[in-house]
Amino acid sequence: METEANGVHPGPDQPTQTDPEKDGPKACRTDRQEAAPDAEPPFEAVLALCDGGGRWQWRLLLLTSAIGALSAFHNVGSIFLGATPDYWCRPAENSSLPEAVNASDAVQRFGSCSRPGNDTEEPCHAWQFDTSQYRSTIVTEWSLVCGRRWLLSTVQASFMLGKLLGYPVLGALSDRFGRRRVSLYGSAVQLLVASSVALSRHYGVFLALRMLVGALTGIFSTLFTLTVEATGPKLRATAGILFVIPYNLGLMALPGVAYLVRDWRYLQLAISLPYALVLVYVWLLPESPRWLAERGRHADALAVLKRAAAANGRTLPDDEHMLDLLRACHDGQQAEGAGFWAWLGAACPAHHLLGTPLMRRRMLASIWVFAITNAIYYGVQFDSAQLSRSPYLAVFLSGLVAIPVKVVGAPLINRLGRRPTTCGLLLLTALAILAILAVPAALAWPKLLLAITGKMFISAVYSIVYLYVLEFTPTSLRNGGLGLVTMGRLGSVVAPYVVDLLAPVHWSLPSCVFGVAAITGVLVVLLLPETRGRRLPETIEDVETRRWEKPTDKMDVTELRAVHE
Repeated sequence: METEANGVHPGPDQPTQTDPEKDGPKACRTDRQEAAPDAEPPFEAVLALCDGGGRWQWRLLLLTSAIGALSAFHNVGSIFLGATPDYWCRPAENSSLPEAVNASDAVQRFGSCSRPGNDTEEPCHAWQFDTSQYRSTIVTEWSLVCGRRWLLSTVQASFMLGKLLGYPVLGALSDRFGRRRVSLYGSAVQLLVASSVALSRHYGVFLALRMLVGALTGIFSTLFTLTVEATGPKLRATAGILFVIPYNLGLMALPGVAYLVRDWRYLQLAISLPYALVLVYVWLLPESPRWLAERGRHADALAVLKRAAAANGRTLPDDEHMLDLLRACHDGQQAEGAGFWAWLGAACPAHHLLGTPLMRRRMLASIWVFAITNAIYYGVQFDSAQLSRSPYLAVFLSGLVAIPVKVVGAPLINRLGRRPTTCGLLLLTALAILAILAVPAALAWPKLLLAITGKMFISAVYSIVYLYVLEFTPTSLRNGGLGLVTMGRLGSVVAPYVVDLLAPVHWSLPSCVFGVAAITGVLVVLLLPETRGRRLPETIEDVETRRWEKPTDKMDVTELRAVHE
């Protein structure tokens, strides 16, 4: 007989006693016996047998999180792809300016959106651009200035609209076909599409391809889901926060790339071709063992868990016993090959996620929080680039300052909880952004400092919300649920218009809108549950009955074996 130190308790001759009145109706079956809900092995307990926070999980985190840098390149790349240099009306005689005349003189002499005529000013229909800083941008390519400026806002809005539509689709597909498979095929398509953007000769084609690139950045959330599902409760918060650190490193690297590559077509290629590396390392990733077990592929799940146990220096029980535990966790109701209607249900997760009272309230609250987080995050990002005289510095600092607060965020949400930390960070965001209203318009540095501070706090909220949603969404709908919540990306679609259309009216209006939005977020977060120390729910029923809210520190993993022997 194995020792108790190895996690094995007495066998069938000493059965675990249960109280039917206390434990409730029977809800989990194995081939050997029926068990009460409290004896049902949550997947966290099975994962703990191979160590849910060991070397294997850290290696997985390192590989999956690398996608964040590329996501950052494309998410905010339009700051440099669509940079607007100084411009002026093309002279009536259609001749170039003398070399001695600089851009400032040209604007005064010829005007920017209108030029002096015989009696009145005439609107410009053609422009010349200063090429001293940018050799070529989409603004100079398609003259997106003056009355056509809204087309520039539409460039970023279309990208975010792609994310809005793409994340739910990729989420549903990954719930059906697997996290690894969707990430692999999605990365291949992304490499092709993102590179094709650089070849666009027409604004409409550029817009459509950028929208598709935005949709395919949903690979980020798919790999995030894989990481969270393969990580135990004690490491999950840390992994969820650290996962987004490469995103900030990407923000810091992007200004350097943009500074060296001043032509927008070559810049687009420079931020797209690295997806070839993603294809290599995604091929090496395992599938989520939790997803495999939930789909009824218990043997495949066991194979992944055995590799994890070997890497973490753990020894698992015999295969038959492990398969019994995996079957007990998931009864195969979502087994692969369940047919068209099962796939349709996965492809339309809203029907399930909004069909019950508690789940509906939490999903709608999450969508709003995600919407205002996106609006503030991207709105402040683009607004700070305008407030600063150097967009390179503004983007670099926005990536740099977010790293410390995210590193501190992991122990905070572990100690204080997800809900209090999120509320506090949103409140600090509101205070920082609204403080911009008290700064005189002529002072650029104080406004930039406050904007970057607000961006720092909201970026921490961004990473927490991702983790938060996954922790109260059932396994069978987890990535689809995250996709549904990302419908809140409508906030990031609106953000460019808030900045580009309200700032000319008064420079402080965008800050006012974003500050008030943060305050509403504080109130809505109070509708969400606290998930610190809780196991991940497996079904909608777990959520509605609150069975999943039992703290994981009360789970005795060693009892798991005794119950099912």
